[in-house]
Amino acid sequence: MKKVLIVLISSLCFTAAIHAQAVNGDTVRVDRNILVLKVWGSHQERGYAHGYLLAPRIKNVFENYVLSSIFYNNAGLYTGVRTFFEQNCYFNDRYLAETGAMIQGMEDAGVSVWSQVLGRDVDSVDILMTSAIDELVEALECSSLSSWGPMTAQDSVLQGSLVITRMMDWTSNSVLKENHLVIVHIPSENDEQPWLSVAYSGFVAALSAVNDSGVTAFKNMGNTPSHPNPTNLYPALLAARDAVERCDYNNDGTCDVNDVLSSFGSHNFYGSSIIHATSEAGEIIPALAIECDNEAGDTFRTYSHDPGLPLYNIVCTNHFRALHPPVYCYRYNNITDSIQADSSMTADRSWKVMSGAAGVSGNSQMMQWIGITRTLKVSAATSDSPAYMRMPILLNADSLFEFTGVEENRECACGAFLSVSNVIFSSTIVVSYSGNTEIELLISLYDISGRETLPVRRVIMNPGRSCEIPLTDFPAGMYFLRIEGVTADADRNLYLTKKIFSVL
Repeated sequence: MKKVLIVLISSLCFTAAIHAQAVNGDTVRVDRNILVLKVWGSHQERGYAHGYLLAPRIKNVFENYVLSSIFYNNAGLYTGVRTFFEQNCYFNDRYLAETGAMIQGMEDAGVSVWSQVLGRDVDSVDILMTSAIDELVEALECSSLSSWGPMTAQDSVLQGSLVITRMMDWTSNSVLKENHLVIVHIPSENDEQPWLSVAYSGFVAALSAVNDSGVTAFKNMGNTPSHPNPTNLYPALLAARDAVERCDYNNDGTCDVNDVLSSFGSHNFYGSSIIHATSEAGEIIPALAIECDNEAGDTFRTYSHDPGLPLYNIVCTNHFRALHPPVYCYRYNNITDSIQADSSMTADRSWKVMSGAAGVSGNSQMMQWIGITRTLKVSAATSDSPAYMRMPILLNADSLFEFTGVEENRECACGAFLSVSNVIFSSTIVVSYSGNTEIELLISLYDISGRETLPVRRVIMNPGRSCEIPLTDFPAGMYFLRIEGVTADADRNLYLTKKIFSVL
């Protein structure tokens, strides 16, 4: 069986670079401004691939967002915060290895890590601090809604299973709008599992995360800014990553919301957080709002906490409702009013409720996780519109979590083989054929639900030729291409199945 490397062509491909080690990663642009980065292997290998493949983007985020927008290019201010960070925070050695390898990957890709503002090279602590920036900059606009059980029982797709919709609201910074990233981790460590986060280039923590077990951890900032206990701190979003990346964080035999609860109960944090954690609806408690801050510690609330909210729903905004007495939040009220007006919920309605009740101009990313279909729905802000006003894309978790560094095809006895390139910017699939005899190709395309979206096309191809299949009429998202090639000798067949990403 011969393995054929499938090349996805995008603006971030490095096609002739020489690097010091294997790059365990791949990138593909799935929308106008959303990139998917898949990395696999150890923490060190995944960090190296992240740095190597996204080096210019990582440097752009650090220089033109972190240093410029947050610290006003003031080296003294930045250094003071970093000193506090180093003296009072601790990190898992795995993350130090990962971020150190990320820096090495950037350098091997030919991108300088020298900072003119700081007068030194950027290092692993700078990368980790970037991933903890949420605790240094308060943005009180995130929100999320989870629904399950009787709320979703009437929907033909959900049938009582859980759906969670999340608004990740942040700054309208133009650099972040150019660097939306869905990063997919496929770990080689025995105690870790595949997981993904909707975040930004260079971000190693779990901002909006889902793992292979279907557990989510979505962070909203809390509304208590006091920090009376400034030592022995751990970044909240690394605690979220610990929970979703480990196979079973609390070692109770099950990966569920209790792993997220246990992770946040194991640390002290500088900032205040409200973590919306969900797992499958078959769990006794499939969703929790975990509330924690520097002063009061942590607690959680379930679906029965708010008597004004119909059962089997949890709503999170940026305001504590269990750790501290609740304060008024118009978005929380708008969401609960919508649910009270109609007690049934579908995935589409959950998206519309959140858009209408909590859509704000600073909505950077909007997403939805549908566990029963393993579907992640994502939209991201652009220079001209917030995320909730944009058409989302659909990604299938099984495909994202599948290791696909190389793909196989069946080789003919004559040595012929097929290859496919998804030429992103022209929204075209290019199918190439190598062999010494004419071949008939049967080409079909399926969406993530298995529905055939392109009727079977028959194409006659000669050796060394290629054909193009336009995708301009297909909504943005993931598709599966299947090709069967039949040569003059009917026993000499070729098969190829390939994931394809269409853009609008």
